[in-house]
Amino acid sequence: MKALNMKLEDAFVAGAIALVSLAFGFQRMLKSWKSTEAETTVVILMRGELARLAELNTKLATEIGDFQLKVVDLNNKLIDLSRENSNLHSQVQQLTEQIMALQSALTGAK
Repeated sequence: MKALNMKLEDAFVAGAIALVSLAFGFQRMLKSWKSTEAETTVVILMRGELARLAELNTKLATEIGDFQLKVVDLNNKLIDLSRENSNLHSQVQQLTEQIMALQSALTGAK
């Protein structure tokens, strides 16, 4: 569970760092380039793509958060079911012992 959380967090952080790095890289390129129509078009397209990727990253982070909450909830349910299963095993063991005692009493009474 912790390994999954760490992998997801690491992926999210790496994505965020990549986006920030791209943004700074684009700013530096914009300052150093001479503005031509073709270059301006490329920059506009790249800004649009960066904005699209940032939006997707935000959605992904939200979905990962929801997924992690669902995993935690399922883990808690599994713990509850495991406890219930253990209790049922104990009850079956007690009933088996009572049946064996009753059978012994009945066969001894004959």
